[in-house]
Amino acid sequence: MTLKKKIIFSWMAAAIMLTLLLTGSALYVLLKTHKRDINAHLSTLAKDKAQELSLVLKTYEDVMDNITDSREFSDYLKFYRDEALLAHFDRYRKIFPLLSFINQDGREELKMLYGKEASRLNDYSGATFFKRLKPDEVLVLPARYSEELKEMAVRMFLLKRHYFGNRFMGILMAELPVKRIIRPSILPLSLQDAFVLVTDRNGRIIFEKKNFPKRPFKRVDVSKLGSVVKRVRLEGRDVLASAQEVQKAGLYVISVLPYSSFIKEPRRLVLTSVLLVIAFLLSFVLLVLRASERITSPLIRLVEATGKIASGRFKEHVEIDVPASVEIAKLIDSFNKMVDELDRTVVSKDYVESILESMTDALVITDDEGDILYVNRETLRLTGYDREQLLSMKIDGLFKEKPPGEEFFYSVSNERVTAEETLITSSNREVPVFVGVSSLKGGEMLFLLKDITPLKEYERKLQEKNRLLERKNRELQEFAYIASHDLREPLRKINFFGERLLKKHASELSDKARDYLERMMRASRRMDALITGLLEYSRVETRAGDFEEVDLNRIVEAVKEDLYMAIKEKQANITHDELPTLEADPLQMRQLFQNLISNSIKFSKDGVPPEVSISALVDEKNNTVVISLVDNGIGFEPEYSEKIFGMFQRLHGRSEYEGTGIGLAVCKRIVERHGGTIEAKSKPGEGTTFTIRLPLRQKEKESE
Repeated sequence: MTLKKKIIFSWMAAAIMLTLLLTGSALYVLLKTHKRDINAHLSTLAKDKAQELSLVLKTYEDVMDNITDSREFSDYLKFYRDEALLAHFDRYRKIFPLLSFINQDGREELKMLYGKEASRLNDYSGATFFKRLKPDEVLVLPARYSEELKEMAVRMFLLKRHYFGNRFMGILMAELPVKRIIRPSILPLSLQDAFVLVTDRNGRIIFEKKNFPKRPFKRVDVSKLGSVVKRVRLEGRDVLASAQEVQKAGLYVISVLPYSSFIKEPRRLVLTSVLLVIAFLLSFVLLVLRASERITSPLIRLVEATGKIASGRFKEHVEIDVPASVEIAKLIDSFNKMVDELDRTVVSKDYVESILESMTDALVITDDEGDILYVNRETLRLTGYDREQLLSMKIDGLFKEKPPGEEFFYSVSNERVTAEETLITSSNREVPVFVGVSSLKGGEMLFLLKDITPLKEYERKLQEKNRLLERKNRELQEFAYIASHDLREPLRKINFFGERLLKKHASELSDKARDYLERMMRASRRMDALITGLLEYSRVETRAGDFEEVDLNRIVEAVKEDLYMAIKEKQANITHDELPTLEADPLQMRQLFQNLISNSIKFSKDGVPPEVSISALVDEKNNTVVISLVDNGIGFEPEYSEKIFGMFQRLHGRSEYEGTGIGLAVCKRIVERHGGTIEAKSKPGEGTTFTIRLPLRQKEKESE
């Protein structure tokens, strides 16, 4: 056998063994990874859907709590106003088709079914679950077939007792169709061919794919399933399945993938690998044949090396096993020296191309007419076209078409420009990209394209968060309205009638009765003060004004006028140095200083006139002002320097000092809204120093 044949057979045998080894290893890793990913996806899918069902059920529990918080429900056992309670139930009929009121003995007093009063009333006193009812806790019974709703439903009970006195108010029972829990939660699935089943604890299928089957229900043996994915038989075919229980509702969520769908991808990988191996071996045979020919002829190798050098590859040395005295050896030696010299003085074309091909951004070079001359590997990945297709296109064809009369940004300027454009891929998918364009010598243009899809997705999520924050602020404003009107109205009536009793019937009341009445009125006034404090605390954000130039000297003088009576009564002395002008909310600055100064006046020493001094230190370089407010009051232990800024935090009893414990919490929230900090230092009997750090200029306007 000739040397040429030995080389060919040796290389072919080595190539076949190496190819089979690498291909087998790659297929094994891919199959294991595929199985792990599918298992993880199915398990997560069942768990996520079960959690979503639990959240939907919790929403309906909150609705039941809202129903029982009404006056119609709480007063029913007093007055038995059927029409009022039925009208109240009717407001929720689109949520709960069946609602009933149950008395303390477990008998239904009143029931509404699909918006109409039901005549058939049930007795639950003998039911085992009736003894498990707890106040203010919704008891959910497992899903079952409802004879009244004619479909699978979840029965829910809520026992309510009065907050004061623990008086029994009633039990609300609601039946909720299972489909109303399932429908908002089971969304389109990302895994192709996968679907979701929902069963009850007995395995009866309530929901399958997109349908709610009618009776009789098909069954699944849920005892064989768990959170770990298993291969089981379902309706006569093999499937991969994972189950997760929704415990409160007695439901099971089962994620299912047909085994034929699971094995489809591995089969495709095996077929593709076989084809690639055959193609590779055929290509390798051709390469070995060509290499054997080169070995037989040093001159052919020399010619080929010369051609490679001409293309810019300067590391191609020619090596032959012949005596140095032979003329061909001298020629090849001279050739190799020339190659070394060129390699030291010229940057090779391969080196440049390797840099361009390794770039993480797409790069395109065009001529002065916009025809594409060169693209790198990232451009192929981003656009989905192959290199030949791109080299036959114009640069305009990569971007979304402009309206008539509007030109692309790079066609109206010869300077280096950047802009955002929409790239159209080979599959007509739109991809937002950031494009930078530079002019090259000879009229050619260089385009750099950066995929900014993650940035756009972040902007979208940020907008959603902003909309959610706006909705929360509106809800907080609604709460403030309720607190300022509905909650305070009973307190006003208590004070009003209490004063009437004291004025007109004081002689008829005993000393003990008058004492009780005065305590009640003082408690109502404290409650009114607490509500006012809570409103002030919430309105720091919800009713905040715009930032503007605020002169702190005028603010302090205005506060002194507001506190004139308190200052005069305590003979307080309020002084301040020249204070700066800063960018802030003027009303909140006024509230900040009023709370701090009134706090110093209130907690003064007995028999000692309060002394309050205010100073400021401005740091223009760091855009900061440090304000110090020092008093000579009673002080407090240093360990409470953080606690005093919390809600409802008091260091003294109400009999010693009046107040709600909210004032300093409001101060802290105002300072934090302005991007600053507040702290307090004190010792008992030595007064208190409040240090406030605020920015002179706000970096972002409130309106923005």
